Amino acid sequence: ADRQTGAAPAQAAPGFAGQRPVEFTIANYPLTLPSGHPLITVLDPGSPQHQPYREAGLIRIVQALAALNRQGIAIDVGANVGDSCAIIHRLGDLAILCLEASDFFFPYLQANIGRHFDGRAAARQAFVLPAPGSAAGLYHVAGTARLVDQPGTESSAATLSMAQVLAWLDLRMRAAS
Repeated sequence: ADRQTGAAPAQAAPGFAGQRPVEFTIANYPLTLPSGHPLITVLDPGSPQHQPYREAGLIRIVQALAALNRQGIAIDVGANVGDSCAIIHRLGDLAILCLEASDFFFPYLQANIGRHFDGRAAARQAFVLPAPGSAAGLYHVAGTARLVDQPGTESSAATLSMAQVLAWLDLRMRAAS
């Protein structure tokens, strides 16, 4: 683990070689991100690429659910480094399941959850696909990863359908009660 941030060393994905873990504050939590992550520029008010309303939709949804005292589990598919997890944790009371397929981003997600959200959030490395057994690959670009139609070698993640994710959550909730 990195001495400064506690993040596990990330595997080099194409386009990410030479990046180091850095801290960047999101929703008042110091999260660990790769040094070239686009969130650093789009969430920085001093940056020309600043997007002041980037998280506005998620913020409004979480605030509305909190105002209604809703309980349950938020599922963050493509959780990246845990930036949405930070917002959900800061503004609401939902438990959070973060799913991330990338071998590059998953260690950052795990480190951030372990540092700040361990009691209410969990991370699982998985592709979430439309149907069980759907083949897809992972392509890293511009601080994120996206699915492509052909199988790829950039992730060791399991593939799950959303139905499988929900069944897994149901089993965990039954075991906890």
